[in-house]
Amino acid sequence: MSDPEKLDIKVEFTGGLELLFGNKRDLEICMPSTNQAGSKSTVGDLIRVLLAEYIQDVRKELFVQDGAM
Repeated sequence: MSDPEKLDIKVEFTGGLELLFGNKRDLEICMPSTNQAGSKSTVGDLIRVLLAEYIQDVRKELFVQDGAM
């Protein structure tokens, strides 16, 4: 049973994007359902988690351009 305060998310990478994440084609991520501001978590929050905890390549600009989220 899932924790209502957490989101269980499966992220799948294709088109070479998996190279930035240690050649993993998918990741299962558990993240808070609300962000630091107390609002519901967004895709932007998911991207921040991916950048902070999962990306393994130093070329983060290949995943996020100009810090846009």
